[in-house]
Amino acid sequence: LGLITFVVTRLKMQEEWAEAKGEPFDWAGLLIYGPSILLLIAGVSNLSKGWWAWGLLLASNLGLALFIWWESRNRYPILNVALLRDNRTFALSNLAALFNYAATFGVTFFLSLYLQYVKGMDPYQAGTVLITQPIMQTLFSPFCGRLSDRVPAGMVATSGMALCAVGLAVAAGLSADSSLLMVILLLVLLGAGFALFSSPNVSIIMGSVEPRYLGIASGLNSSMRTLGMMTSMMIITLIFSYLMHGQPVTAETQPAFLSSMRLALLIFCGLCVIGIGCSFGRVQRTQ
Repeated sequence: LGLITFVVTRLKMQEEWAEAKGEPFDWAGLLIYGPSILLLIAGVSNLSKGWWAWGLLLASNLGLALFIWWESRNRYPILNVALLRDNRTFALSNLAALFNYAATFGVTFFLSLYLQYVKGMDPYQAGTVLITQPIMQTLFSPFCGRLSDRVPAGMVATSGMALCAVGLAVAAGLSADSSLLMVILLLVLLGAGFALFSSPNVSIIMGSVEPRYLGIASGLNSSMRTLGMMTSMMIITLIFSYLMHGQPVTAETQPAFLSSMRLALLIFCGLCVIGIGCSFGRVQRTQ
């Protein structure tokens, strides 16, 4: 799919521009940023395996701090720190994206285990239920685009995050006796909320910078998505390590699993509320 997309883009997109053509590439920044992200991924993936993983996270944070320091002093950075410092809309929109992905990415992981090990579904049945969320995203996305033409995009995105927060709160209330209808309802809320948030938020990010910085804006938005997903999985790993003690999800460990899921989803809901604050802050600024 990636190869097909690349070929079609090269053949069909004839209106490409290069505002920063001729500027040297920041290889030093790339060589600092790349290993830092790899260390972050390795650390998050191995948190339950020993304290050495925390050393990887520390090294990653030091690397990212060095990256920010270097970029703030480089004439041709791959990340223009001034955009985050001086452009409030750009900064808050990226923070909103970070918190949104951190809050929503791990939900499917929990619900998949919940449906299989608590509700007794097989993987096919669980997947059929979970597909509700992407279906809602697909159905709502065109509507969100038209809505953004009539309503400020910031308000649309903030409303989407509010729906996600409600969905997460509902998910945190799941128990062994909860009905399947409740699961479908929260998936509808999350799917609709994510659709309302995602496209308008990206539109705000790309529209808040000059054309020469569109590549940087797109790259930073992608980084926020990745960091948000990794934050979500780090929270899940930590909670599982301390409440599940490395045990698999079985009938015997079901109470511990439900407690772990509830705690994680409440944390996710809190992150979503923080994201709502970031999103609403840019709306207030714009107005």
